[in-house]
Amino acid sequence: MVIDDVFRKKNSAERGSGLPQIGTVKSDLLANPLDRLAASIIDLSVILLPIIILLSSPLKRVLMSSVLMQNELLFILSLGGMGLVAVATVILYQALFVHFFSGTIGKKIFYLKIVNIWGEERVSLSDAFSRSIVWTLETALLMIPHLSVFSDSRRRPLHDRVANTMVINPSRKSVLPPNIFEVTFAKVIVSSVLAIALVILIQQLILLGQSLNDNEYLSSLMGEGSGLCEEVDWAFETWPIFEKSGNDVRVKVALALFAAGEASKECLKKEVAFFQSNNKVESPVAYLGQAFVFSSDSERSNKYLQRICIVEPYSPSCAMAKIVENWSDSSWEDVDMGFTSMGNQPPIHISVWAIRHYTKQRQFEKAAGFLDQLSPQKALAGFLSLYRVKVLWGMHKRSEVRVIANTAMENLPQEDRLQLSSWMCRREFYNDQCGAFLRGSCRVLSRDVETSVHTLLDPDIALMTVLKSQCQNNQEEIHLLADTYMSLEMKKFIHAMEFKNKNSNKSVRLLTELIEDSKGNPELQLQAKVELIEAENKDDLLNDLKKWLSETPSESWGVVGAAFMRRLNQERLFNDTHKVGLKMYEAGFRDDFVLKPMVVALFYLGSSKKAWGLASILKKRNPNPHSITGPRGRVPASSTPSSAYEVVEQTLEERFSHRSQK
Repeated sequence: MVIDDVFRKKNSAERGSGLPQIGTVKSDLLANPLDRLAASIIDLSVILLPIIILLSSPLKRVLMSSVLMQNELLFILSLGGMGLVAVATVILYQALFVHFFSGTIGKKIFYLKIVNIWGEERVSLSDAFSRSIVWTLETALLMIPHLSVFSDSRRRPLHDRVANTMVINPSRKSVLPPNIFEVTFAKVIVSSVLAIALVILIQQLILLGQSLNDNEYLSSLMGEGSGLCEEVDWAFETWPIFEKSGNDVRVKVALALFAAGEASKECLKKEVAFFQSNNKVESPVAYLGQAFVFSSDSERSNKYLQRICIVEPYSPSCAMAKIVENWSDSSWEDVDMGFTSMGNQPPIHISVWAIRHYTKQRQFEKAAGFLDQLSPQKALAGFLSLYRVKVLWGMHKRSEVRVIANTAMENLPQEDRLQLSSWMCRREFYNDQCGAFLRGSCRVLSRDVETSVHTLLDPDIALMTVLKSQCQNNQEEIHLLADTYMSLEMKKFIHAMEFKNKNSNKSVRLLTELIEDSKGNPELQLQAKVELIEAENKDDLLNDLKKWLSETPSESWGVVGAAFMRRLNQERLFNDTHKVGLKMYEAGFRDDFVLKPMVVALFYLGSSKKAWGLASILKKRNPNPHSITGPRGRVPASSTPSSAYEVVEQTLEERFSHRSQK
């Protein structure tokens, strides 16, 4: 008995009477490539994608943490872990379904069947795994290798040939072997892809060669210049490779760190001077650094900014120079146009300035866009974590902010953690007064203060500690800490609080002195304004309100406005409360500390339905409100309501909740 060689070329007589068999499988059952493509799309998008998302969900928290902490190694490991989960899922799905069911779910939908070319009952498990592994690799290569279904005479891509399989359609909706047009199509596509890949490779090699010729880049790689500015030395090690082109790369790193508050002006000055002493060419980036170094000398700084656009008029540095000039003129539309003109991926140091600018201008969606563009950066971990929290807070994503902040504070070094926790605790205090000290951020801050009391030398941290002591009526402890660790202005603030109820005139005088101190701490001055509104007489209150209404909206403006709303409600000046609330709402302030006084004012002005609408929004935001007792505090939500808002909320709920249930 002679066994036919299944791989030999057939003569014209054999080809003329239909297609011959491969083993015991008839070749005239070949599956349509379009059916195979549709089956693969169903398998990948409908079947596998939800499974992969579910299985990789435990790694998402790790990935989020790595992004917040700017931990590149953890980011790579978590991303790699998610990739391994995806690959393993695809391989197991393909292999097991091919072995046990002769095809995946997608193939079954299109009546396709994977068979062994030798006519065995089913594809063996080893062949199924081999086929699945190769199929996954081919798919990872943008499915380019799959195009061999248009060139192979049996429409068998590499994964079919490795596993001795072929895909057929037993329902006889089959196709013939590839014709000359299909073969040509496949060859053109593959050739084009290879040509593009070759061009990209050559381009990258040219860029690498240019980088290696840069003295600054080589000196950085070899460790030269270490000790020039330690912050830049450390940051450079993890800086993205695409930012390491050009001989002014260290200046770019220094600019980014300076913009983020991670490096001093002296550090930037050293880096610019080092660059200029080692390079004779003019650099727009170096001129930009000089403009910031000499920012206190406006004439000299402006000369550097103007020179940038003369040297390179269409460079990002020139666009940034124009932005700096427009900052001085408060031309915010031109500033916005300048950042927008940068494209999708501006230099890191410019992105940092954009994030700061848009956050300050309360354009949080734009700030979020620049944050999303930045890749994980260890050197900028504290800055990016803080501003991501600020942006999400401004977008009223409070639950998401708290999760992200708690995750970040678990991993940040103490200095960055204190900066983030004090900012978060302060905003929680604006929002919920004494109830804020039950929140995670305030607890983290209190824990760090207890373990390192020298942190009270920071006025922002000291302020939150003082406010907490007021809420808990713990004056003795705060006096002990103030005598050792706190500044004179903080001690003055503590005395102003003590005299607030005993001698309001003395309290007002001390608070006014703090506010008018040109060298005072901004956060302390802001809190002094809030306390002054609560302490001053009614006539002074209304005069200050008129001034406030004419000011330009800002974050501190909003905090003062909330204090006006609370005091006006106490004085039962509900029309004024409503006027202030509308102005703040129009300016983008939709926080609890704005909406709660609005609910009270609307209720007493007779607009109960509007008050109930706002109260419903607040209840959805805070389904389980809590607070602590104290001079400023409230009793727990389950007890008898004590604040004006809680009384109004309970009244509205009794009046309207049964109607909504009906």
